[in-house]
Amino acid sequence: MFSTIVVGTDGSPDAEDALRAAAELARLNPEAKVHVVGAFQPIPPGQLRSMADSLPEEFRPLLYGTMRVDATMDVARSVMKRAGVEADYHEVDDHPTDAILNAAEHYDADLIVVGSRGESATKRLLHGSVSTNVLHHAPCAVLVVHKDQ
Repeated sequence: MFSTIVVGTDGSPDAEDALRAAAELARLNPEAKVHVVGAFQPIPPGQLRSMADSLPEEFRPLLYGTMRVDATMDVARSVMKRAGVEADYHEVDDHPTDAILNAAEHYDADLIVVGSRGESATKRLLHGSVSTNVLHHAPCAVLVVHKDQ
């Protein structure tokens, strides 16, 4: 039985499936502790300034990443609440793989749950697949949830 579960989320449909799977596993063990990790990487300041200058004022906060991670974590809270599972939520300014692995080590997780595909193919191309990287470097068991499992 898993007692400490770390689940990564980026707001994608596969991540929401991973949240549901982690919640179901946590329900099997009422003593289980769930840590939901939402990672974001702000755009470098120089690039951000040049991008912000070309956007209307009301859209500028979108560049800073915090609004996106807030929405992602709201979805995570909703999924866990519907399942009747209490969780801790961690918004991390780091690459998603590093954020998930660091949380797993810090909380001594015995399971990491991630979706099979994240938010965008472009990000996977540039940074590699988070699920693949987690599988290769995890300090514990990993469950990769594929769509509709």
